[in-house]
Amino acid sequence: MNNFTSILNDVSVYGLYKYLGVSKDCDLDYYKSDVTIEWSVEIEARSWGIKSADISIQSVKTSLEWAAYIDVLSDNDKAILLAAGGTEYLNQTINGVIEIDTSSFGSEWEVKTDLDFHPDGSLCISDCDIEFDAVKPTINIS
Repeated sequence: MNNFTSILNDVSVYGLYKYLGVSKDCDLDYYKSDVTIEWSVEIEARSWGIKSADISIQSVKTSLEWAAYIDVLSDNDKAILLAAGGTEYLNQTINGVIEIDTSSFGSEWEVKTDLDFHPDGSLCISDCDIEFDAVKPTINIS
């Protein structure tokens, strides 16, 4: 088995409002740190070549920072964001952090992979998106 660590810094985030429990029209900005993905490949070889390559994701870790401007929030959304761990800054924004670590026991995250060998024969993780609006929060890796 070969183990790898991929660090991606361009991640798309969908449905953050749903995860935080605010209205869909709540204007949330997010700032992401690097996403670190620990993964492995196990190759089943035969005398004639490679029979299969099994890819396994051990963990996905990131800290997703979010912010909302107070002047455009409803009182209800403001209360929800503060209850979700947000902190009010200078009476202008409410900011918070969502820690994601799929290796923790009982992780609420579903991790889906769609990795294929590239035409040049390489195999690497090049894209990751985080979907909060799925039935179960999902991380898609390709």
